[in-house]
Amino acid sequence: MTGDDSLERLVAEIPDELKKLVDADPRNNREVAIASLWREFGGQRLGVLERQIEEKKNRVSIVEHEIESRKQELAKLKTELEALRQKAKAVEDNQEDTIADAREALEGVPRNPDNPGIKNWADKLGLTEQALIDKLEQHDD
Repeated sequence: MTGDDSLERLVAEIPDELKKLVDADPRNNREVAIASLWREFGGQRLGVLERQIEEKKNRVSIVEHEIESRKQELAKLKTELEALRQKAKAVEDNQEDTIADAREALEGVPRNPDNPGIKNWADKLGLTEQALIDKLEQHDD
């Protein structure tokens, strides 16, 4: 053991063949486990370092794959966002054209929410009567 006397409990199931070897060893189970673990993980053994290198390479590969996947997802989202912006612009442009048509058709018509002409054009535009009146008055100013 090292100078550090703190101990942690480790419980593991092992194959029968290994258990027989441990039982045949003159040391107790704890001593065998500690010696084996020090041999496996202790110091800067090349095998340990090679295993750590391989684990890091695998993790790097996974992260690189995740990054590439996220880049593709980001590109797709940006494309979808731009398409939605273009649709919104087209709808807005169409609505502006329709409002211009409404403005022309409703010229001289009282700006009253109960007016059938206002109601008709508001329905066509998907607006409330008051919202249409507000848009018409914006242009009148």
